Amino acid sequence: MKNNGLILLFLLGATHVWSQDFDYKTTVEPISSTGFQRIELSAEILGKLNYSHGDMRLYSSDGEVVPYILQQEKATATYSLFKEYTVIDRKNYADSLSVFVFENPERNKINNFSLSVQNTDVRKRARLSGSNDQKNWYVIKNDYLLHSLSSSNDLSEMKILNFPLSDYAFFKLEIDDSESLPINIQKIGFYDYESVSGKMSQFDVPVISQKDSGRISYIHLSNTEKMYTEKLEFFVSGADYYQRYATLLEKKTRFTKRKKEETYFESIGSFNLNSNSTNIINLHRIEFTDLYLKIDNKDDQPLHIDSVSGIFLNHYLVADLEAGKSYTLKFGNDKISRPQYDLVNFTKKIPKQLLVVQCSSITSLKSKDTKKTTPGIFENAYTIWIVLGFVGLILGYVSFKMIKEIGDKREE
Repeated sequence: MKNNGLILLFLLGATHVWSQDFDYKTTVEPISSTGFQRIELSAEILGKLNYSHGDMRLYSSDGEVVPYILQQEKATATYSLFKEYTVIDRKNYADSLSVFVFENPERNKINNFSLSVQNTDVRKRARLSGSNDQKNWYVIKNDYLLHSLSSSNDLSEMKILNFPLSDYAFFKLEIDDSESLPINIQKIGFYDYESVSGKMSQFDVPVISQKDSGRISYIHLSNTEKMYTEKLEFFVSGADYYQRYATLLEKKTRFTKRKKEETYFESIGSFNLNSNSTNIINLHRIEFTDLYLKIDNKDDQPLHIDSVSGIFLNHYLVADLEAGKSYTLKFGNDKISRPQYDLVNFTKKIPKQLLVVQCSSITSLKSKDTKKTTPGIFENAYTIWIVLGFVGLILGYVSFKMIKEIGDKREE
């Protein structure tokens, strides 16, 4: 029975080892400080991952698996910024009024502003007026009711006051204090929204050849290894003014009904090459080695593709790293799924501003003796099914033996 158990453990262990094999590895550059950091993933690394980008494991120099989360830059991120107005006059008249005069120096057209008020439980009336010389004042809104001036989370509350669109150089807010002491207005301003483009990386895509045949030009693009990209930008010469329809193709193979292998070209996108714009095709995401560009010249002379760039939003692996330790990233395994770490539930506790570290060159972990012309034992689908069937028979036999031995012991 012990032998049966050993066989079972061996089979299960072998299955686990096979599933954890990786094709590549790279080392992370030296860590100078302890804490969460972003490990930037290059086009070469991303090009070797499975579709979920989850076939990666990060190991410390101690051999421990380091939890991580994946992040990707957003194409555009919008941030709200509070910008203060300059308060040029502030007065409190006892048992009467609080007066605030603030400046709108660029005469912007505005229809609201915000007050930051120290928490208070009071209701007050207010009036807003405007002026261009601080001498002649004109009413904008005569009767505000200021209330709900407290926050349960902060020491102050932000109150937005809306009014008809105005472009006065100066605004005056008068608050009625006849029934209670003044409220503490800390600042007056407005929220401005700023859009920031996400950080991107790019790399050169070699132009191998261009063949002009009749009215069509065919351009062959090829990397030495599979690369990841989301856009391709083409730099063109040959005419000052042009607009040509272009199609991007990828060479693929398939088997016919007679089980003969044939090559075909599949379109992965089309766009117009235009002298009035940047010649960029959006691809969402692809991993490629070879691509072909087909340009319809019609009756014009062929264009010349001078160079091509691959462009993608930066991807990061975010992990808590320790200074002085070295880290290795292993990746590349179509059979493995994305790991499930507790860290994914605590993303809000990770600082937004993080140091970015790079990876070294990639090392292949594949056997150097493996020849492409000689498929391995597990590359043939029939062989895999035979092995799985054999393993199933062994497991069934082991299970039968174990049950039989247990039954014999009970009879004894």
